[in-house]
Amino acid sequence: MASSSQPPPAKRQAPESTTTIRSLGDDLFCEIFVRLPSLPSLVRAALACRAFLAAVRSSPAFRRRFRALHAPPLLGFFFDYDGTETPSFTPVRRRSDPDHAAALRGADVFLTRVPIRDDAVPGWRIEECRGGCLLLLNSNTQQIAVYNPLSRALDLLPMTPDGISRGRRGKFQLRESFLICSDEAPGSFRVVSFCHDKSRVRARRPSTHRAQGSGKSSPGPRPCRHGLRLRSIGFSSEARADADGVAQWMLVDVVLLEEELIQATEGSPDDHGELKVLSILDGIVYLSTFETFIDPTVPCWYLSFCLETKKLEKLFLKKDGGQDHPYVMAWPTCLVGNNGMP
Repeated sequence: MASSSQPPPAKRQAPESTTTIRSLGDDLFCEIFVRLPSLPSLVRAALACRAFLAAVRSSPAFRRRFRALHAPPLLGFFFDYDGTETPSFTPVRRRSDPDHAAALRGADVFLTRVPIRDDAVPGWRIEECRGGCLLLLNSNTQQIAVYNPLSRALDLLPMTPDGISRGRRGKFQLRESFLICSDEAPGSFRVVSFCHDKSRVRARRPSTHRAQGSGKSSPGPRPCRHGLRLRSIGFSSEARADADGVAQWMLVDVVLLEEELIQATEGSPDDHGELKVLSILDGIVYLSTFETFIDPTVPCWYLSFCLETKKLEKLFLKKDGGQDHPYVMAWPTCLVGNNGMP
């Protein structure tokens, strides 16, 4: 009787290797992230998991590349009333960008962490807005506040730095204060204060403050003067020597905006009057039309003009009130490595 033979057992196939997030390199993540449309979109993506965040935080080259391709977003305008009222905020709404809207919702635009006394008049007034921070002065409490509405980091400093009034001649008072920030070290800043007595001016630069515990400060960008003509912007890019050999800022280009202004606002030259330059930040000129200055009951248009692309953009319609301070989102400290390097 022939014995029945059993077929040999089938060889077990080795399991196919699976690709996980951990097996992908940081370089591939950065190539994907650099194609995101804006800084708020990058923040949302980077905070989705630890691998994404580590890729962004560990690559200074990626962050410089992203900033070169994507201008920091304008979130809105703060309006200051010389300390008689709490500064107000008007957002720039971009309905097609949910990440921009999320950044706005997370910002403390009411400045709730800044200490306010109900009976203190004048209160806080905005001196400057730079690097995602507000520089606020309070002549009543003799304090300077540096506040980031997005991170809610608050630093309180004396209005007159210690020792600066030593050897004064007569009345000594603060003239101006400026905020120096750096994109390469988010979360750090310097406050430069100019004070004077009856015959001298003194400047005091305190040590670097690190609102988030890391970072270094560096000098601000090279200044560039811009002038305004009727419905046009004239701007200079470098200092040149005049006939006497004295270096001066020279007008090198004029951009006519009348046609673009009429198209953007659907108005007429008679409606808008002239243009008012509000601020110039990161190559963007922020402007408003002139209706409110002619008739306080009529709102005016707020606009932005990119010096590189020559593009005029309509922002919102509002009655002008007080001093205007555009608030631009800065690079968040959470997207920078712990060593504070860019």
